[in-house]
Amino acid sequence: MMNLIGGKLGKRLLLQTVLFCSLLLVGISSCKENTILPPDLVPAVDGINTFQEDTFTVITTTVYKDSLLTGGKLNGVDRGADAEYAQAIGTISAGANGDEVFGKTVASVYIQVRPPSPSFTFSGTNQVFDSVVLATNYSRAYGDTSSNSQQQRFDLFQSSDNKDLSNAFYETETANLNGSAIASTLVNFNTLPTDSPVINGVTLRPQIRFNLQGTSFQNDLVSQTPSTAFLDYETFLNWLGGFYITPDESIGNTLGYFDTDNTSLYVYYRFVNAQNDPDTAVVVFPFDPAFCVRYNSITRDYQGTPSDNFIETGAVAGDSLIFIQGEPGLAGLISFPQIGKFPNAIINKAELTLTVVSPYTNFLDTASYTMPNQLQIVYVNELGEDEVLEDYIRLGARRVGGLRNWATLNGSQRIQYKFNISHTIQEAVTTQNSNFKLKLSGARSNFPAQNRVVIRGSGTSVQLEKPNLNIIFTKIQ
Repeated sequence: MMNLIGGKLGKRLLLQTVLFCSLLLVGISSCKENTILPPDLVPAVDGINTFQEDTFTVITTTVYKDSLLTGGKLNGVDRGADAEYAQAIGTISAGANGDEVFGKTVASVYIQVRPPSPSFTFSGTNQVFDSVVLATNYSRAYGDTSSNSQQQRFDLFQSSDNKDLSNAFYETETANLNGSAIASTLVNFNTLPTDSPVINGVTLRPQIRFNLQGTSFQNDLVSQTPSTAFLDYETFLNWLGGFYITPDESIGNTLGYFDTDNTSLYVYYRFVNAQNDPDTAVVVFPFDPAFCVRYNSITRDYQGTPSDNFIETGAVAGDSLIFIQGEPGLAGLISFPQIGKFPNAIINKAELTLTVVSPYTNFLDTASYTMPNQLQIVYVNELGEDEVLEDYIRLGARRVGGLRNWATLNGSQRIQYKFNISHTIQEAVTTQNSNFKLKLSGARSNFPAQNRVVIRGSGTSVQLEKPNLNIIFTKIQ
C-alpha cells in the first residue's frame, strides 16, 4: 500500500498540538501533582499499603503518523529560518539493495533564492556569462554510506509555484514543475563527505552543485533588469517561482541531509569595468528566510514489505510486531482497554516497557538503517486527536525517558525502550478512562525520516517480550 496520508485534518491536529504545548509551557496546573513522584521517591512495595501490578492488558498496532512541519511558519515556529533544521534529498529503495523491511522513501526539496539586492543589475558592460550554479551544503546521511552506496542522480526543476511565506508546509507538500529538468548532478554518499570543491582557489564545504551553463534558465536570468524581474524581491520570486530538487526514484539506498538554508545561486561572469579594463565577478543569489521558502517533500511506500502486512490491521488483540520510523512514517498505537476499571489509587510509578525484536538481523542489518536512540509518545484523546503527553511537562523529558537501553531477559541481552507515564495512568485511573491511546514514534529531530525499529507487539507469542505496563501504587483507604 502507498501511504501518502495528509491534508487538512493532519494539519489541524498538528496546530492543536502546538497550541496545547505552548499553553502548557506557559502555565502548568497543580492538579494531582502530589501523586507524581520522581523515581527516587517511589515508596517500596510492602504488600500492605503499596503494591505492584504488571498484568494490565496492553494492545498495540501500527499506524501512519503524518503532518510533519518541514517548512514555513506555524504558531511562532519558523521552520525555514531554523538553521539547525536540515532537509533530506534522496531515495531509499525497497528490496535487497535498499530497505527490505520498511520499503521505499523518497525525499525532495523546494527552495527559493533572491537577488543580491532590490533593483539589481550586473556590473559593467560587454558581460560574458560563464556559468550559473545552484549549490547547497551537505550535512550528513542516513542509510548506506559504504562503498556499496548506490550513486544517485538528483534532478533540478524550476517550479512555477511562488509559495506563500506565511503558510505552513508539511511533508505532503508538492510543487508544479515547469517541463523537464534544467540540470542534473550525480551524488555518491560514500565520497560526498570528502568532496570539497575548490572554486577560484577557495576550498568549500562538501555540497551538491547544479551547473546551469548554457541552459535557457541561465539565458532568461541574465537578461533580467531592474525594470523587469530584478525590480524587487517580490517581483523576482514571482518570476522565478522556486527550485525543486528531486532524486531519481528508481535507485538509491541513502538519504542525504543538506543545509538548504545556505543554498545559493552563483553567477560567474566577465565584464568591462568603468576603467575600461577586463574584470570578473561572482554574484550570489542567496536563500533568505525573510523572503524565501524552503520545505521537504517526503513519501513512504511500504508495498510488498513485511511492514505493509502490519499497518492498521484492526487486530483485536493487537499485532505481534510494531513498526516505528522517524517522522513522518509508521508509528505504534497503544491502548489500555482495562485501565479505567482499576480501583482508585495513588499511582507512584507507571513504567511502560517495549522490547526490540531480536535477533534484529531477521529484519535487516541496522548498520545502515539504524534504530532511534530515543522514542517519543504523544497522547491520543477520545476524538482521535494528538495532544502533547502531559508527563513530559509534569515529570520532564528526562524522567519520562524513552531512551534505548540494554536489558537482560532470561539471561539474554535485549534492547528496550522504557517510559514513565505516571501522570497519564493516574488520570486514567482517577477518571476511569480506558478510551485514550498513546502514539509511539521516533523522537522528532532536525533530520526528518531517519531511523526505524521493529518492536514486539501485544499479539506476539513471546510472552516475556510483550509490551508491559508496570505500576506501583498506594491504595486509597
